Amino acid sequence: MTRVYDLPPPLKRTFVDARGHRTSCLLDFASGARFDCDAVADLLAWGHPLGQRSLLSGVEWALPGSWELSEPSPHPSALGRDARADALWRLLCDAVSRYGVGRVGVALSGGLDSRAIAAAAVETLPRVGCATFGDLDAPDLPVARVVARRLGSSQLVSELPLEAALFEESRVFEATGGLGGPASAPGAFTDSLWVKDFDVLLSGMSGDVIWGDTALRGPTPSSRLRKLGARAAESPLAMVPSPPGWATPAGIVAWQNLWTRQARVTWNGLLSRRLVMPVHPVLWDPPLVSFCLALDGNDRGGRSLLRHMLTRHAESVSPAVVPAVSGPVHDLNRAMRQSPLWRTELDAMLGARARWDAAGLRPRGVERLLRLVRDGKRPRAGLVSRLRTIWSWSWRLDPGVGRSNAGLI
Repeated sequence: MTRVYDLPPPLKRTFVDARGHRTSCLLDFASGARFDCDAVADLLAWGHPLGQRSLLSGVEWALPGSWELSEPSPHPSALGRDARADALWRLLCDAVSRYGVGRVGVALSGGLDSRAIAAAAVETLPRVGCATFGDLDAPDLPVARVVARRLGSSQLVSELPLEAALFEESRVFEATGGLGGPASAPGAFTDSLWVKDFDVLLSGMSGDVIWGDTALRGPTPSSRLRKLGARAAESPLAMVPSPPGWATPAGIVAWQNLWTRQARVTWNGLLSRRLVMPVHPVLWDPPLVSFCLALDGNDRGGRSLLRHMLTRHAESVSPAVVPAVSGPVHDLNRAMRQSPLWRTELDAMLGARARWDAAGLRPRGVERLLRLVRDGKRPRAGLVSRLRTIWSWSWRLDPGVGRSNAGLI
């Protein structure tokens, strides 16, 4: 029987209103609510509301409970480089063993994080397959095929249509409690295709932060926000708990990332999938996270220790043998530019001035941005995805007006 594990605290969502009513789904408060315009501005600036703000006035985002992480023993600083790589491999295999029960699938891209999980799964588990999705010309697809073949694993490859994110937008919006836009939806297109083959899916989500050196992201440029009638708040770090005392300076940045963008945005794309099949973010396994928070900048830089680990324990798919790739798995800018369905949706958004005004935005600025994206003059699909979240909420808060031709129908 497949086991479903609880999510770590940063990935949990709890909202509370002035009456003390608590729920994990912001949509539960939609009746009679109105936008918190400051939170809308946060969303456009950072990708998520900041601090205790939710998207709705009078509803707060409650801080989850403490995250119990134990200091790694021995501490990575007490080990040589080879020993650190070996310890990281053991922790990864242990995590895979905990979550991988039954017919196990690994969400495999051409990057280092997912191939490390796939290699550990093949090493540790009896039944493992890989699954990859992307545009027909996504750079990940051919590399993922090579990785799966070298690991001796079967592989499902799902090529995405231009409208993949649009087709699944409504389901992702519902599954994320009204927080996920189409930028987090393309992978959901594969749910019905993959559920027949796997009992559980292992994900390498957040590897760039957990054992990498990804810096905290800055906001959308202020000049762009001003045109939309929004502004960027000072810092996304409000409500972030104090890091463990044994975390290194590089680990503290990772900790802050895990409680901000990683917790409030990255997980959106998998919440809808978790309704269809158990999906586990392997790299969030507490012993593994603890070890990685204690790594210094040299081990994190360019994922140096991860690369060394692959060379020692999975040489056939190490970056020296199969170079890693990075790039958009689904080119949402191209989709919005080329798809007639996307054009219909963007045109509908262009004719909704009252809705943008209700969200505290400048309708003329929103319209200008939408035209530039629709006509292929600016690659701003990420920002449009955030506007789509606001657009989707506008129908919830004012259901008496007719809907558009796609998306939330």
